Amino acid sequence: MLKWTTIFYVLVTSFSCSSSKIAGYQTVANDVANIQLILKKNETFELHFKDLEERPAKTYVFKGKWSASKEKFNLIFKLDKNDLPDLYALFDPTLTDVPSVRILDKRTVEFKSSDKRIYIWGIPCHKMKIEKEKAGK
Repeated sequence: MLKWTTIFYVLVTSFSCSSSKIAGYQTVANDVANIQLILKKNETFELHFKDLEERPAKTYVFKGKWSASKEKFNLIFKLDKNDLPDLYALFDPTLTDVPSVRILDKRTVEFKSSDKRIYIWGIPCHKMKIEKEKAGK
């Protein structure tokens, strides 16, 4: 039941936010974490992270600005007073055999905009949808 509830929530959220979204990446149903990365047209992003093993369950939302250069997305996270999020934990390359996200410094990561999936916390996050800008904008 939890998996179908999660899938329904993600689908509703994706469609309701689609007008301001450039790209999105999200996990498929799993028992470890629910993760959704949303890149918005105003060049901001949100990374929603929920550790399914944490009690009580809590969703963390990390925000920042993104840019695109040479077929790559660069994400610059806004750190809180405790220097969180810890990008080395979120994008730890030792958690997967397929490195996809490169950590540039404690605030910045980059990945190819053409990647069909990226790995966050060792979990594959699949590309959702890319909206094309309308002509004249």
